[in-house]
Amino acid sequence: MLKLKLVRSCAFRRLKAPLRKPSSWAILLWVAGFLLACGSQKEAPKPQAQFPSPMQEHTRRHLRLSPKSLSGTILRLDSLLSKPVHVYIPQRVDADAAAALLIHLHGAPFIPMQAVDSLAVP
Repeated sequence: MLKLKLVRSCAFRRLKAPLRKPSSWAILLWVAGFLLACGSQKEAPKPQAQFPSPMQEHTRRHLRLSPKSLSGTILRLDSLLSKPVHVYIPQRVDADAAAALLIHLHGAPFIPMQAVDSLAVP
């Protein structure tokens, strides 16, 4: 049979040796180094101001329209479709002349009526 010999290494002996008390000079140097390391930290730099965007948007104000009284005739046809149909005939329209037709599908009916009423030529 093979016999194994137990060998104690030097590292094992070092661990078993009693720890020495650090000298007062070692403690003083450690504390001084710690204080110097803590005191030498600088404040974080402030972030730079953000550059303005080179793209600028210039828009006009979009005011909301409110219903107002119109000078023409407004017809409301309830039985034509599932929703009521509003027909606006401006007062300036000549009955004998041809006129343009404006069809507005979505939105409040007074918006296209006011647009047509504000036109110079109906």
